[in-house]
Order: sequence, then structure tokens, then C-alpha cells
Amino acid sequence: MEEITNPHDKFFKQVMTDKEVAKDFVKNYLPKDILEIIDPETIQISKDSFIEPELKETFSDILYEINVKNNPAYIYFLIEHKSFPYPNIILQLLKYMTKIWELKSSQKKKNEKLPLIIPLVFYHGKQKWNIGLKISDILQEIPPVLEKFVPEFEYFLIDTSKYEEKDIVGQVRTRIFMEIMKNISLGNFPEKVKELFLLFEKLEKSATITDFFRTFILYIMNAGEDFTFESVKKIIKDISYERSEEMMTIAERLRYEGMHQGMQKGLLEGIEVILDIKFGQIGLKLMNRIKKFTDIEKLEEIKDLLRKAQRIEEIEKKLAN
Repeated sequence: MEEITNPHDKFFKQVMTDKEVAKDFVKNYLPKDILEIIDPETIQISKDSFIEPELKETFSDILYEINVKNNPAYIYFLIEHKSFPYPNIILQLLKYMTKIWELKSSQKKKNEKLPLIIPLVFYHGKQKWNIGLKISDILQEIPPVLEKFVPEFEYFLIDTSKYEEKDIVGQVRTRIFMEIMKNISLGNFPEKVKELFLLFEKLEKSATITDFFRTFILYIMNAGEDFTFESVKKIIKDISYERSEEMMTIAERLRYEGMHQGMQKGLLEGIEVILDIKFGQIGLKLMNRIKKFTDIEKLEEIKDLLRKAQRIEEIEKKLAN
């Protein structure tokens, strides 16, 4: 099974960079007064990310371009992955919004105004969200005469703990995403996964849906507590629906890939130790070349490199004498 350093980020990005899912999410989870002035049909995915490397374990982000009253604008979607609210979230948002404006400023035409940004925070932690939605909520008391100096704005918060079953709506993939985000850290997640497997039956068979299911399996295996391949296999067998064979094939393939990758990792670690002991610096240089191989079937090429290392060592000994 593929090991994911940040499973939340990978799952979030793979699902929410799908244009149809993004459009459906906007239609179903943004406030009605915002929906009255934006056009979800115009949504486009931006590939830019504005999060610092040291905060990538805490946050993921996506920038959507969307029309607001026929003018280009943006929805900045920031998702927090920790189980507790991030105290300086409003400052992070302000920083990222400024980065977006700086980028757009460098691209805009002369006298063209900067686009509007709608900041959206998605939170799926266990702890209750107890942080204000405005900058003034984190500042000391502001005398009325000084209010004009405060860069005030508010972000829209989606806290999955606030959503009941009836509130989770939209197309199947959107609902699966919301259900996973809401339940991944809760004790009833295995039971919820059974329901999600049944939801997959409602999706038409396609390469996109196969990729989505693969992403789903990888996520629950990497982020779900004590969720193993055997537990996934048991759920598929228990529900026994029309597409269970197809789902089992995908799950089995993922397990094979994981075993394959584990064997490759173990082999490379063993080779690295041997090269370091036997050939010293020369061996470590060769190891850097060997690590470029991604397929365990290239053993013959690795063996050839080892034979070359042996010859180099012999030559160096002769030169030394």
C-alpha cells in the first residue's frame, strides 16, 4: 500500500481539484447570499499553492477562479488538518490573500483593479472551533476612531462537526468527501465506510470513478485509525453489492503495489548498507544512482553497478601500491 506522508492533503487535492466536484461543493455549501452573485458554472482550478513548506502538514489550499457579477474573482479554500483550531488562522489567511493579490498584481494590465477574494476555511478536527472569524476578534479593544486602520475582513467557516446527516448534500462524490472529512477521526468510522462503499454503487463506471475509489482507499488506509487491508476486504465482502468484485480488484492491486514498494525499499536499504561498508564513499555515490531506479525488476542494472564498483576498488588499490 502506498504510504502517504500527508494523507489529508493528497485526498483533499485529488477530490477538490476535480472541476465537477468543486462546482457541486460551491453550489451546496456556500451561503445563499453568496450564490446569488457568483456563477458556479464559471469555476476554474488554479494550480497555485500559497502555503509555506513548514505548514503543509497543517494546511492544504486550493484557489478557484469564479465570476462574481461577470467579473473574475477568487475563492481561496484553506483546509486545516489538525484536530484542534489553529489560533492564528485569520493571520494566515491574510498572508495568503496578500500573496494572491501580489501574484495577480504582477499579471494585471495597467489601471486594472485587483480581483475580489472570498476566503473559506474548512475544518474537520475533533475539538470545537472556538476562534473568531474576523481580525478584530483577535485584537485588543479598538476605539471607534481607530477602526478605519484595521484591515477588517471575515472568512466563511465550514466546520464538519456542525453538519448532520441531512445537511450533507450534493452529488455522490461531494457527499463521500464530506462524510469522510466529518467521520475520519470518529470511533464509528468503520461503520460509516460501509455506507460510503454503497454510495459508490450509484456512480457510473469510468476511469475517473476508479481513480476516485483508489484515492478513497488510500486515504482511509493512511488516515483512518487501525484501518487495514483486511478490514477493507471484509467490508467489501459484507456489503456484497454489484460492483464489489471491481472494488476488491482495485483494493488487491493497491495491496500488491504496497508489498512491491516495501520489497523495493527493503532491498535498497540493504544495498546501501552493503555499499557503505564495502566501498565507502564510492559505494555511497553509486547508491545515489541506484536510488533513481523505481522498479525492482532492474536488479541486473544494479548488479552491473556493483560489479563496476568492485573494479573501481581494485584499480584504486593497485594505484595506491
